[in-house]
Amino acid sequence: MNLAEEFALLAYGDDGAPDTDNVRLDHGLGGALLLELAISGRVGLEDQRVVVTDPTPTGDPLVDQALDRVAGDGRAAKPAHWVKKFAKDARKLTLDRLVAQERC
Repeated sequence: MNLAEEFALLAYGDDGAPDTDNVRLDHGLGGALLLELAISGRVGLEDQRVVVTDPTPTGDPLVDQALDRVAGDGRAAKPAHWVKKFAKDARKLTLDRLVAQERC
């Protein structure tokens, strides 16, 4: 289970509703994906901008999709840029995956 999935499970209450507002939830998921890339050694910071340090896939399709987006962008951007980019579809992708794995 990756960090975005763990965050999603923690962010939802027993009633199935998020325990926070949508902006915080989406940005939390986007940040979790970026952190997963950093922890796995796939991205790092140079001059306060995210750069790919190892383009090798992680084996996690959700994380690898995020890695492909960073690698394919062609420019180094600040972490906040990637959190916002990932936030746009992170919730749907993460929840779909959790449902497919029967974790929620």
